[in-house]
Amino acid sequence: MPEAALRLTPGVARALVEHAARCAPREACGLVAGACGVASAVHFATNVADRDDRYAIATGEQMRLRAAIARAGMDVMAVYHSHVDAPAWPSPRDVALSFVPRLPHVIVGPVRGETQIRAFLLDASAPPDGRIAELRVAVGDASAAPRA
Repeated sequence: MPEAALRLTPGVARALVEHAARCAPREACGLVAGACGVASAVHFATNVADRDDRYAIATGEQMRLRAAIARAGMDVMAVYHSHVDAPAWPSPRDVALSFVPRLPHVIVGPVRGETQIRAFLLDASAPPDGRIAELRVAVGDASAAPRA
């Protein structure tokens, strides 16, 4: 089991799974925010990818979400997306498109089946095909997650 952890409130965990289910068969995506090491808010984004099994967040929307998170006194703690029919493990495309190696990447999947929430640090710059380091996901703190 990985030592480093991404801490989520139960409300955040629930919101991630529910958002993924609502978006299927398209992948869900967005940002997870929080403070003091605990992710306590989910900021849903519109998936603008050209295929259901991919995700992309428009640059303008990313900027608006990041500004809203900063105004709330929080930090971006992770980017997330879902896998509808695939395991909650980064695809080669997920790794290739990861541009911030120290920002955790949460994957909710599969939506059809036993859903898992897993987190990873992805480094596309590591040879030959990038590096994947799994983080432990800890769900705790009984406060509900505010949704934006």
